[in-house]
Amino acid sequence: MTPQGRQADLTALHVVVPVRALADGKRRLSPVLDESERGRFVAALLEQTIDVLTTWGHAAVIHVVSPDPAVIAIAAGRGASPLLQADAGLNEGIVAARDVARAAGATAMLVLPADLPDLDLAALDGLLDAADAAVAAGAGRPVVVAGPA
Repeated sequence: MTPQGRQADLTALHVVVPVRALADGKRRLSPVLDESERGRFVAALLEQTIDVLTTWGHAAVIHVVSPDPAVIAIAAGRGASPLLQADAGLNEGIVAARDVARAAGATAMLVLPADLPDLDLAALDGLLDAADAAVAAGAGRPVVVAGPA
């Protein structure tokens, strides 16, 4: 058993928050928000996500990965570990962040989108419980836990 009675080794949990370019986010809102407003909205959601993750206290490192230097500046300003990706692909960004997390000694990785307005500590604790149950059910093999959208 690991600390806190968990099956999963979450002692060095790294959280990865991939973000597109600010101006590219929330395009479905373009009928009501212009590009600048959408960028500010995405930035506010990112800031809120980083703040909740920081308050949570279970993340050893919060990696924010993006091809957008403005996103990287927000991440650094909020105390997250910024990772400027060379390309614009979401999967490529997650893989790059995974490699950085692995090199830094991550024992587990959680990928969260930046735009979760209802994210709170209870929801994050629920993800830990789900991950722990999945690891126990998988006999310790690597697992992916997907929560409802």
